[in-house]
Formats: sequence, structure tokens, C-alpha cells
Amino acid sequence: FSGYFAQHHVDTLDPTLSPVKFLQSKFPGKTDLEYRSHLGAFGITGLTGMQVIGTLSGGQKSRVAFAALSLLNPHVLLLDEPTNHLDIEASHTAGPGLDALMAALQAWNGGVILISHDERFITTVSTELWVCNDGKVQKFYGDVTAYKSRLRFHLPILLNLTKSALTHRTQPPLSAMGLFTNIQGAASAVASRSKRHSIDQPGGPGSGPTDGPPPPGEDDETSVLDQEQGNIIMAMISQLRQTRHGPPESVFSNVSTLVMAIYPSVDWRHLRRSFVLEPRSMLERITDFMSHPELVFGAEKIPEPEERFTQVLSYYLSGWHIKPKGVKKPYNPVLGEIFRCRYEYPDGTKGFYIAEQVSHHPPISAYFYISPHNKVKIAGELRPKSKFLGNSVATMMEGENRVFLMDRPEDGEYVLGLPNMYARGILFGTMILELGDTTMCKNDSTGMSCAVEFKTKGWMGGQYNVITGKIKKGGSTEVGSIDGRWSHQLDYKDSRNGKQRVLFNASQQTKSMVHKKVAPEEEQEPNESRRLWSKLTAAIANKDMEAAQAAKLEVEESQRALAREREAKGIVHKQRFFELRDGLWQAKIDILDDPDKMVAAVEEWMWAPPPKE
Repeated sequence: FSGYFAQHHVDTLDPTLSPVKFLQSKFPGKTDLEYRSHLGAFGITGLTGMQVIGTLSGGQKSRVAFAALSLLNPHVLLLDEPTNHLDIEASHTAGPGLDALMAALQAWNGGVILISHDERFITTVSTELWVCNDGKVQKFYGDVTAYKSRLRFHLPILLNLTKSALTHRTQPPLSAMGLFTNIQGAASAVASRSKRHSIDQPGGPGSGPTDGPPPPGEDDETSVLDQEQGNIIMAMISQLRQTRHGPPESVFSNVSTLVMAIYPSVDWRHLRRSFVLEPRSMLERITDFMSHPELVFGAEKIPEPEERFTQVLSYYLSGWHIKPKGVKKPYNPVLGEIFRCRYEYPDGTKGFYIAEQVSHHPPISAYFYISPHNKVKIAGELRPKSKFLGNSVATMMEGENRVFLMDRPEDGEYVLGLPNMYARGILFGTMILELGDTTMCKNDSTGMSCAVEFKTKGWMGGQYNVITGKIKKGGSTEVGSIDGRWSHQLDYKDSRNGKQRVLFNASQQTKSMVHKKVAPEEEQEPNESRRLWSKLTAAIANKDMEAAQAAKLEVEESQRALAREREAKGIVHKQRFFELRDGLWQAKIDILDDPDKMVAAVEEWMWAPPPKE
């Protein structure tokens, strides 16, 4: 009998139940004290066992999943990336959770087949390594160090052949490309053992030959960086072939830098390359959520709090489908950078949006939107934290969206959390961007809440971009449920009468998108996003990697110089449009009841000349 731990364990947990109630629903017959004692052995102690699972951290959810798995009394464990949230929480050093997991697996006398990107984890618990390549699984005679040595041996050969081809401006010999195929196969090495089998995916979760292209009709969920290649190394080699400017050595260094990722001391910050950038700043990317105002306009007129909450929820879920094809990362805003725009709606009303990078360490983006005549105010902040996981990158999206229906002041704020993002296949395999984990959306004044679960495609099956969630009132009474795919269609089913309706349809709603109006670059201030990054954007449009890298470096170096100057003069950076109040970054503007006066006040505030230093 086997037990399976999914790499995205939220698929197996009910976010609306507490850990104790979850175990009780799956394995009835014990007392609450027995369930709490069992959870305590996995680090879920005290009142944590009584909290709703949707509010737990990723590491705590992993512990609940392991606690449930152990009650199955399996003979064989199938562990798909079991360290994901344990190592994210522990950063680059193993934490107590990871150490405890390794100790438990070493002491257990059953069979284990595991998939992991964590070298220390594999080395500690595995007794055999296997390699998946060309549809075959073969035993690798050696440890992880020997496997990495094999990669180090072959890659310089590939680079020398590619470098020679570049020097002569010819295509690389077929032997070089054939060698790369072998290397790519070796990179999906499997750590196996008679007792503990470990599939080592340097690509991290969801990568490698088992995670091929998505089903037909889902091409937008994957990325081919170059017309011929499907991963970063191959895209760089392709770029080398196409380059006609500058000394070959300078271009070749990009490939050399990336290949050094095989060595353990590399930092992901050194791997970022401009050809995977989306040509706009994160401050502008946030405006995607202001593209479907019709979904929230008028919500304050709905008498039932359940329906008002559902309308706000539909607005929240409508912004995710607006993205470039494939895996693209917006520019990281620099301190003091701003983006501002306005919207003009068909009925003559207006909307205004302003965003500012209020902090660099840690990075925090604050934003504010208001449509005075439509009685809607939206504010929030993003505090992303990223971690390089071999062949994938996880971005933990801390922060929240806060929606305020100005003609329903008794409702207070609707607080909408943000899902985490996973970019997979960044070195080997097809690049895929997924939203994952559970995020809470709630309105405390009305007692409405929804634990929205962004499901990621499992290693053994499933679909991309799936969302599920149960809307509840008072924390326990189910009002309705949502399910579907954020890239296609989301449906709502009313639990009270069984009726179902379309909550959001991406293809139909796109036709009614309202586009923002932005001042021409020549009229913008130097620190406005589009003007600030204009050289980088132009280079990306021209597919000129060298110019893009130079433009990106120019902005970053300029910011470092400004930081050194402020430090030397003892000057503290002052935020222009936002200030920290009650622990939240809030716009420096008073809200007026008269919509006409509010429009005038916003326009004057947003486009006022910059303050003199």
C-alpha cells in the first residue's frame, strides 16, 4: 500500500477546515485530543491545530499533509517535491522542519520514491540515483557529486564548440547539438535506491521530461523563448548564433554565466537575463486588475452582502488572464519610480491610478486607484520574495488588494490576498508560469470570506490555471462555490438554491476591456516607468540582448549612485505619493464626498510638479 505526497499538497487539504477537523473527516474514530497529539508530533502544536488550514503557512500545510499521510500506514511513500515549502521558509539553510523530515525518512523501514530539487535532501535520504532520459530509466552508479561532475565535464565541450561556431559565424556542428541532447537528458537525473528512490530534478518542481507541453489549446501557459528553443541555455546559444554586433567574447559570457548555475555557489540574481523580461514595469503590470471595472462598478447598490462579496471577488479574479504569452517577468521597479495613468469610461466617468516604489530593501510597490463617480477605491501593496529552486523560481507574493465601496462605508474594506507564482523549466524543459497555493479573500464587517485555491498542475496529471473556492458567511455557512480556470472561465454555484452562472469569461470580457491612457514619454518625468525603462523596452522589442542588458544595467547603476549620494549626504528617501499609516502604505490624499471635487483633487494631486529637493 502506497502513500502519495503531492508537490502542491493544497490539492489534498480542505482550506476551510482546521487540521484537527481535517484529520477527523479523513480518519474518524479518534478524540480531538488524539488528533492534536498526532499533529503535535509533526510540529502543529497548540492553537495552530484549531486554525483554518487556509490561514496556515506553506510549511505548516506540509506538516498537516504529512500527518494525514502517516495515518494511512503506507508501505511505500511517493514524495513529489516534499521540501518545497520547508526550504522556502528556511531560506538557504535547512530548518527544523526539513531536518525532521530527513531524520524520519532515514529511520523509516518502508520504501521511498522521491522527486526533489534539494541536493542535501537527496544526499541524506537516498541510497540510489536513477536517470530519466529518452523514455528510459537507468541506474546511475554514483552520488549527486558524481552526477554534477558529469555535467561539468560535458558542458564546457558544448560551450567550446558553440564559441568556435560563433567565431566563424557558422552553425554549431551537429555533434555539439547532439551532445546537448545528452546533457539535457542527464539533467533530469533520478536519484534511486532499492529502499529510497529519488528522482532528482535540477529543474525543480514540475520540470523535466515528465512535464511536457500542455494540452492543445493551452499554448499561452508555456513559453518558447526563441522560435527554435524552449529553455534559457538553448535560447542563449541561439542568441549567440544570431549576434552580429560586438566582440564574441562579450556575448559568450552570458552563456558562461548561466552554465555556472550548475555550480553550487551561484545566486539566482546573477542568472536574470533581459530576454525573459516583460517589457513593462511591475508598477504598470498591476493595472491589469483595473481592466474590468464593470465587474465591481455598482456593487454598492446590491442589497445582499453575499452578492456584493461575489461581485468584488469576480473583479479580483478577472486580472490574472491579462499577461504576455509565456513566462515573462516585469521589470523590478527602482526606489522612487512611479507609474500613473487615467481611464475614460463609455459613460463619461473617469478612473485614476498611481503606483510608487516606496521601498527597495525589501521591495514594496504601493498603488492607489479611484473612480469617484463610480464610488470605488482600490489600494494595496506588493512585497514579493523570490527563491531560486534549481529549474524553477518561486515568488511568494506577500501583500494584499483592498477594495472599498465608497457608498457602502459600513462594509469597510474587502481584503483580497495574492497567490504565489511559480516559473518552472527555466533551465531545462518547457517554461511554464503557474499561480499556486491558497489565498484568503474576506470582508470582516459582513462576515463574508472565501479561501481561493489556485491549483497548479500536478506532476502526474491535472490542468493548468484551475481555481476553486467556497464562499462562506460567518466562517461556517456555505453560501456558494467558484470553480474553473482563471485563463478561461470561472463559474459560480449558489449553495442555497443550486443555481449556477458564469462569474467571469476571459474571452468575452476581453472585448469590454478599458484601456489606460498614459502621457507620452517625452512629457513624463525621468522616474516614470515608461520613460525610465524606455531604452530597455526598445532593446527587447528589437531582440537585442546586448543593448537590453546595457540599458538595464544603466538604470540599476544610476540608482546605486543615487543611493550612495543620499548616504553620503545623510539624506533619507521620502515617498512622494504614499505614506506609512497603521502599518499600511496609503495614498497622501483625502477622500471627498463630492465626486466632481474628488476628480479635480485627484488630477491636481497626481500631476502636480515634483517637489524640489
